[in-house]
Amino acid sequence: MPGAIGNNHKMKQDLPGQEASPKQEPLDRLKAIILDGVDDRIKLMEKRLDDDSTRAKEVSKVLPEAFKHFYSSPEKLGDALQPTLAASIKESVEENPEDFADAVFPIMGPAIRKYILDTIRSMLQTMNQLLDRSLSIQGIKWRLEALLSKRSFAEIVFLHSMKYRVEQVFLIHRESGLLLHHVARDKTAIEDIDNVSGMLTAIRDFIGDSFGSSEKHFENQSMNVGELTISTKSGPKVILAAVIRGVVPSHMNLTLQKTLEDIHLAFQPQLADFNGEVEVFQSTERLLKNCLLEEEVNQPKRRWPGILLLSCMTMLAALAIFWHVRHRNKVENYLNQLKNTPGIVINSWDYSYKKTVVHGLIDPFTHIEKPENGLSESDFEFKMEGYLSLQPKCVENRIRSHFSLPESVSISYEFPVLKLKGSVPSETVGVLQQFVSQTSYIQKLDTTELVHTHTSSIEALEREIGLPASIQISQSANGIVFSGNAPDKWIHSMLDIHKREGYNWHTENLESTELINLKKEKRAIERLPIFFGFKETKLADPEREKIKILSRSVLKVLGYCETLSLPCSITIEGYADSRGSDSQNQAISKKRARHVKTLLIEKGIPAELIHIRPIGHIKSIANQTEDKARKALIKIDL
Repeated sequence: MPGAIGNNHKMKQDLPGQEASPKQEPLDRLKAIILDGVDDRIKLMEKRLDDDSTRAKEVSKVLPEAFKHFYSSPEKLGDALQPTLAASIKESVEENPEDFADAVFPIMGPAIRKYILDTIRSMLQTMNQLLDRSLSIQGIKWRLEALLSKRSFAEIVFLHSMKYRVEQVFLIHRESGLLLHHVARDKTAIEDIDNVSGMLTAIRDFIGDSFGSSEKHFENQSMNVGELTISTKSGPKVILAAVIRGVVPSHMNLTLQKTLEDIHLAFQPQLADFNGEVEVFQSTERLLKNCLLEEEVNQPKRRWPGILLLSCMTMLAALAIFWHVRHRNKVENYLNQLKNTPGIVINSWDYSYKKTVVHGLIDPFTHIEKPENGLSESDFEFKMEGYLSLQPKCVENRIRSHFSLPESVSISYEFPVLKLKGSVPSETVGVLQQFVSQTSYIQKLDTTELVHTHTSSIEALEREIGLPASIQISQSANGIVFSGNAPDKWIHSMLDIHKREGYNWHTENLESTELINLKKEKRAIERLPIFFGFKETKLADPEREKIKILSRSVLKVLGYCETLSLPCSITIEGYADSRGSDSQNQAISKKRARHVKTLLIEKGIPAELIHIRPIGHIKSIANQTEDKARKALIKIDL
C-alpha cells in the first residue's frame, strides 16, 4: 500500500504544470487507497467482454443453471426458443431433406402403421357389428323401437349393446371454475363447453354445501341427467368430471383418481401459479383421453345371419359367373359360325356383356346371318371393311346378282374357270363373255352345258304382253336397252318378266305414260290464273268457266296419281293488288283462295286434299298491272 501511494504521489508530481497542494495531498492518498487495482480489473473485464472465446466459455458454465431456472415457466422459454428452433429446422429441411427424412423415419413409420392398423381394425369391427345387428330378428326389433321412440337406430343399438361409454371428460380449475381442457368422442357434442364447466362446478358446490363432506378435496360425487351420469373426482387444484352413458363401472373411480393424480404431478407448477391462462393445459389431452373408456355387452353370436348372407352372395356370384360363361360361349359359337361363312373374315373381337365389337372383312354380296340362341343383333357391333372374296360361293353370288341370272341357271366356280348350266338368253351369254375378258379371277367361261335360247327375249316379251309402238329398243355391250314411254301397267308387267327370266334388260330410260300426262296437266293447271274484280272475293261468270276447265284437269291429275300410287295435294294461293294495307291484302287474299276452294269442292274434288295459302300483294313481279295482281293460282304438290 505505501508503494502504491508513493507511486501515485510520484505520478502526481510528474504531471506538467501541476504542483501538489497541502490540502489536496490527503484526498489523493485516499483515492489511491480506494481505487487500488481498479484499472487492472477494468482492463481484464474489457478483455473478457471483447474475447468471444472467453465469453462463450463463461456462458456455457451458467447455461444449465439458466435452463433449470426457466423450467419453472416453460412457456417463456418456449416463446424465446421457438423462432430460432423453427428457423433452424426449416433451414435444415430445405438444405438436407434426405437427412431430415432419415432422422424422422424411425418415428413416423411405426406411427403410420399403428394408425392404419387401428383404422382398419375399427372399420372391420364396425362392419361386423352392423352385419350382426342388421341381419337378425333382434336388429329388426331395434329398428322398430327406434321408429316408435323417434330415436336414431345407432342410439338404440348402443343402449342395448353397450354396458357403458364415457362420452366426454372435463378438467376444471377448482377455485375459479374455469375449464382448463376438454375431450370428447364427438367434437360437435357440446357447443358451449365453458358454460357446462361452470354449471358442473356450481352443482358440485351446491351438493357439497347442502349435504356436507369431511373430505372435500377427494370426495366422489355423481348425478344422473336423463340417460347420462356425470361422475366427478376432486383434487386440491382441479376437478375431473366424466359424462358417462350407461351403468358406471366400479373401476371408473380408480381411473379418474389415477388421471387426477397424474395431472397434479405433471402440472404442479402451473396449477400453483395459475393466473387464468388455460393454454398450458392443452398437453393434458393425452391423460384425459385415457378416461374415454367403453365396454360392450357380451351377447351370444348368431352366426346364421352371416352364413345366410354369405350363402346368398355366393349364390349370386355363382349365377353371375354361370351367366357370363354361358353368354360368352354363345357369342364365341356365333362368331365361329360367321368365320366359316364364305365372304366373311373375322380378325378380332372385343367381348363385353353389353355389346361385342367385331372387326373384320366382308364381301359386298355376303350377308351376316342373324344371331340365335338368345342373342340379338343389338349384342354386336360389326366394324367390317369391304373386300372381294374369291371363294366359289361369293363369286357365284356376285355373277348371279350382277347379271340377274334366274335360279334355274346353275353357277359353279373353281379358279380360274366359271361354269354355267341351264338356259340363258343369247344376249346374256355375250355380255358374260365380255365381263370374263375384263376380270382377272375368271380366265375361262365354260358354257358346254349351257343352252342358248334361240328365241329372242324381245319376241318372248312381245308374245306375252305385247310391245307398244312408243317403245324403242337398242342393243349395247351390257344388254338390251329400253327407252320411250308406255302405260304404267305395261312397264310393271315387263319388269316382272325381267325379274322372273333374268333377262339382261336396262329400263332406266323408260317413262310411264301416266306420269308424262300428269306432268302435262300439272303445268297447264299452274299456268292458268283466275282473276278477281276490284275488292271482289267472288268470281265473275267468265272466270267461273275457268273453274270448270281446271276442275277437269285436277280430276285427271288425281286419277294419274292413284294409278302411279303417288300421294298428292292441292294448294290454292290467293293474291291482292297494292291498294290496301298488308293486313287488308292478306285478308282479301284468304277470302279469294277460300272461294276457289269451295268451287272446286262443288266440282267433286275431295276437300281434304285442298289447302289454301293467302299470299297478299307481291311487289317483285315485273310489268304486273293491278288487274293481273288480283288473282288465284292452283298448285299441285306431288
